[in-house]
Amino acid sequence: MGDKNFIAGIGCTNVDILYSGIDRLPNEGEEIYAKHFSLQLGGGVPATLINLGRLGIKTKIATELGDDIFSNYAAYPLLIFIKAMTIFRLMLQAL
Repeated sequence: MGDKNFIAGIGCTNVDILYSGIDRLPNEGEEIYAKHFSLQLGGGVPATLINLGRLGIKTKIATELGDDIFSNYAAYPLLIFIKAMTIFRLMLQAL
């Protein structure tokens, strides 16, 4: 039937767009350049569940993703994390 011990969360998955290396905030209507740019997986529920998973706690998430570039970006680390935690759990069971 499967393991019933896990923590589940339902919530939004976001992609945070981070800029750094800017000298100042732009004025209204003004464009300025940033030295660095980063996309990060965000959202309170995914971040919490990923960190719980890193602690070895089984987690499940229910979230909705669209069919755009940001949704594809968000789906990839979630899938990689799920595969990595499955391999980690199998290794622990073998000990």
